Amino acid sequence: KRHIGNDIVTIIFQEPGAFPFTPQNIRSHFQHVFIIVKVHNPCTEHVCY
Repeated sequence: KRHIGNDIVTIIFQEPGAFPFTPQNIRSHFQHVFIIVKVHNPCTEHVCY
């Protein structure tokens, strides 16, 4: 998403192999919480997030 509004909580779904997330990548004075969701054990029967 290009524009993130006046949200206080932002949920980030991070793809496998992506660069680590840093809050400096998002410019906002309103965001207080970043929730990062990453996959663990991809492509197995024990996949979880």
